[in-house]
Amino acid sequence: MKPFFLLAIATLLTAAAAWADDGELESAQELALSWLSLTDNQQFETSWNDASTFFQAAISESHWTSSVNAARSSFGRLKTRTITASTFSKTLLGAPNGNYIVFQFDTVFEKQVSATETLAMIKVGDDVWRVAAYLIK
Repeated sequence: MKPFFLLAIATLLTAAAAWADDGELESAQELALSWLSLTDNQQFETSWNDASTFFQAAISESHWTSSVNAARSSFGRLKTRTITASTFSKTLLGAPNGNYIVFQFDTVFEKQVSATETLAMIKVGDDVWRVAAYLIK
């Protein structure tokens, strides 16, 4: 596993907090799926640029591009992605306090019939949800 993904495993352990409403969840989920679509279409540079500054500080653009390209190319093209969980939190291990939603997806790829994607979104100063961390295993 790449160091970023190992860091992400620890980062994505969160405690639930009930602070967001359904509109917040829907907005964050839509943006999460849009961001995942960028990685599905190998637009890694754009996905890095669209992520939060926390994400960008944790991994350089070149390391992100090479890491996610290697992981995703070994899995093949996306077949299906189903959301299985969403957790609201004010904290995320290793990250500053804030408003987070952590999504988990059961994902099927051409070469990997069972994968789990975990994507943490943070609501940033511009009042927009952005990716804080991503893990695929």
